[in-house]
Amino acid sequence: MLDRSLQDLINMIAELRDRGICCTSLHENLDTTTPGGRLACHDFAALAEFWNRYFPCSST
Repeated sequence: MLDRSLQDLINMIAELRDRGICCTSLHENLDTTTPGGRLACHDFAALAEFWNRYFPCSST
């Protein structure tokens, strides 16, 4: 399960990358092997963390 912590997600993706594993989302067209894909992934993770902290009642 992916946590809503930006740092946890960044660490998880870095660990996977070190093992030669990339993360790709076909639906959102994100690919963590590209600089743009990593930026978009970090942006989405930061928004999710913000949403979780400022609107805790709406998260499940």
